[in-house]
Amino acid sequence: MRGNNQDEITEMREFYLNNEIMLPVYDKLVMKYYSATRCKEDIVRYIMRKAFRLMKNSIASKENMCTKRAAAFLCKKYFQTNFEELKKAGVNLEKEDEVVDFFMPYGKKSKNRTMNTNFVLELFKSEEFSQEYQKYLEKFENYLFEDNKKKKERLVFFIIQCIKANNVTKIGSFCRLPWLDVWNEETINIAKSLPLNNKILQFYKKKKTR
Repeated sequence: MRGNNQDEITEMREFYLNNEIMLPVYDKLVMKYYSATRCKEDIVRYIMRKAFRLMKNSIASKENMCTKRAAAFLCKKYFQTNFEELKKAGVNLEKEDEVVDFFMPYGKKSKNRTMNTNFVLELFKSEEFSQEYQKYLEKFENYLFEDNKKKKERLVFFIIQCIKANNVTKIGSFCRLPWLDVWNEETINIAKSLPLNNKILQFYKKKKTR
């Protein structure tokens, strides 16, 4: 399913009308997707979390380090000016979520307390990081596809267990839904736009300081 297209949803539901097992399953899934939301902040967090993890694993492999040392090495290399702030904030450098949340707005340990353009600049002001991010972008669609494939497999397994237990209502409790095509497309576009947005912001900031 590409998105919440009512005609497509109605057509698919008609396909299951005479299936007393799959019709309630389908209805539960539609309700679940209708209630699911993906704001831009969530998407950026996802993109950057994956980027941090892949960069960290790459450093660990190249430098023959454990992941904990590789995480610290990554932060020192790309975010040297913020390294001490990360440590003072009690951020676990080995956990991608905590490092990304430090730069993302609104979090308990966030450096940026409001949603503004600073957090994008913060992430991409390192030229080396920007170069590594470009390499990551080249493979991002494959990462996204593989990640979604695993989510689909987990969902299918969960649905089968619910059907066996005669408890279809439990489907509503499933977390980490596979992403719709429109979500994937939006994520790819945002991932590609982040470095470009940073260059534009830097250009205008330079103009203001003149």
